[in-house]
Amino acid sequence: MSLNKRLYVICLGCPKNRVDLEKALPSLKSVGVDLTADVNEADIVLVNTCAFIPEARLESENVIRSLQKWRMSSSDRRILAMGCWPLYQKEDMKYADGTVWGHKADDMLHILYRIYGLDKTFIYNNVAGRLLTTPKSYAYLSIAEGCDGNCTYCSIPSFRGPYRSVPIKMLSREARGLLKSDIREIVLVAQDVAYYGSDGGNRENITSLVKLLCQLDTRPYWVRLMYCHPAHIPDSLLDLFGETEHLLPYMDVPIQHASNSILRAMGRNIDLRRMERIFERLNKIENMTIRTTVMTGFPGETERDVEILISFLEEFGVHHVGAFEYCQEPKAPSCRMRNQLPWEVAHERAERIRGWAEKRALDRHRGRVGNYEEVLIDEEIKDGIWECRSMAEAPEVDPFILVDPGEEKILGNEFMRLRIISAEAGYLRGVPAP
Repeated sequence: MSLNKRLYVICLGCPKNRVDLEKALPSLKSVGVDLTADVNEADIVLVNTCAFIPEARLESENVIRSLQKWRMSSSDRRILAMGCWPLYQKEDMKYADGTVWGHKADDMLHILYRIYGLDKTFIYNNVAGRLLTTPKSYAYLSIAEGCDGNCTYCSIPSFRGPYRSVPIKMLSREARGLLKSDIREIVLVAQDVAYYGSDGGNRENITSLVKLLCQLDTRPYWVRLMYCHPAHIPDSLLDLFGETEHLLPYMDVPIQHASNSILRAMGRNIDLRRMERIFERLNKIENMTIRTTVMTGFPGETERDVEILISFLEEFGVHHVGAFEYCQEPKAPSCRMRNQLPWEVAHERAERIRGWAEKRALDRHRGRVGNYEEVLIDEEIKDGIWECRSMAEAPEVDPFILVDPGEEKILGNEFMRLRIISAEAGYLRGVPAP
């Protein structure tokens, strides 16, 4: 029985959450549920929730609560919640008509049939593939599930489980399918990309996976690495940069901190000297762009610890820095530590780092004015203005480049050579190169 419904999706949280959603959507489409980009045209709103930190869980609940007026405007409208928040709290979401614990498509279909009062004895069709929700230029490749980390501030292993690498043959097949559909950039994501294969005795590791992904097609395409824990980055992976044009000289290395005492308290399994060696090697790679995230206000953090962190970022010229405030996670060990700091202290320190990072970004962007750069065109964001990125910018988290093509025709999802003509901290502007 076809549902004959229209679905509007709100995806919160990390790219892994998005990939899980994209793999469930084809099964919905197979029973007559079509996507719409207009919430007012939808019969169902699906909220893909996040549970990483208390603020993320509050956002998920607030989004669902804000949809109540939309829901009450028609007796046929329903709200469906899925993702990490139900897994975290182990109970149904308030204000939602149905809750999917995780991202199982068969559970989603059963719930949809139930909330519409229809016969549930359908034959479940596990449709392969993904229905991408990103622009046509790039897609995320989720290479593992769960986490083996012992970070004392994080509860993800408690509801996502231990680290499980996706078999390399499955990833190869999925990546080939993405490239055949004209995706031009494959972005590797996991809780820890660098740890790939470690759960299988290193028969397959991140180096062998990246080598394989860079040999799938002769056409131009990019491979980008995100979420690489510095304790797990092998030398063999760093040796790959420069060997293939497909692997971008870009790495996201979330350090969280640089003070040894805070790193120990966080359970990061690395010290400052080992991080320095990794970043020294990264800085020797031609045209390398480094992204990181840091946390301020962890229990016991002092002003001296913050100075050590900022000094590390300055010394190694980190290009993109995301700073966020520590918050008490009830299910994490750090919640029970002594010397908890007021949120205002964590916020002031994060703001200090964000201000430093914004100034560095502006200086660096201004230095690119006049340069000619190859970019990947992502999407048209308003009449005649397109958003694109160079190899130095990851989608969604880094600055972007706006291009006004003038009389030149742009189709999107293509590589183009631009001249950078102006710069701000959060974006640059370019025009097609003559």
